[in-house]
Amino acid sequence: MSFKTIYSIFKNLLKLIFFYLTLPGLTLAAFDENICSKNHVYIPFESQKATAGFFANFWNRSGSVSFESEKIFQKAKEKMNSIQVPKLKCPIGCTLNRTPNIYFKSSPERFQSEYEDKPYCLNQKKLTEITPIQYTMTSINSIESLMSWIGDLTQGKGTEGKDLYHRCDLSCSPHYEYLISIHNKSDENYSVKASIVCGEARDKSHNIYNLSSFFRFDCEIST
Repeated sequence: MSFKTIYSIFKNLLKLIFFYLTLPGLTLAAFDENICSKNHVYIPFESQKATAGFFANFWNRSGSVSFESEKIFQKAKEKMNSIQVPKLKCPIGCTLNRTPNIYFKSSPERFQSEYEDKPYCLNQKKLTEITPIQYTMTSINSIESLMSWIGDLTQGKGTEGKDLYHRCDLSCSPHYEYLISIHNKSDENYSVKASIVCGEARDKSHNIYNLSSFFRFDCEIST
């Protein structure tokens, strides 16, 4: 095949690509709806240690996971309108959403060194690091309802919580990550996506969790 023929084929291929990209509403992102969402940047916000003790969380006392989580989220909500938008080059067909989501992590600080279920929990950790256990809740109309849903999930209550405790069983301990979106700044309307890694058994004699929060700016499909 001559160089001239190869050049002609390549030129026609470029014309074909350009034709598809200029069709109304069609972008590169349309070929892979995840191409935009895979691109994001995290801005660290606040970190805290908190106790997972039953009574402290039942009464929502200062220093408990429930109390400190809600306090961090309230502060993040107040801060999000003034956070500086980072520089992030989005792929073709994607644009940067200038309103961040709130990204929140909660995980045990210490773990047991030796326990009967360790091989099982290590395998669960390996599997769920690749494919986390996920739950989504939309149209949450108050911070209290949001925190209540998260509380039920972490305590094995409700549909999602019972399912989680069935899937992350025996001595294994969940590590939680939440992506929280605020859909209407003037009227409270939240959605949350929980991603959980089922990890090693936590040390309940220590009972401390590390809490950390971030602002996450995402690329989205251009409209």
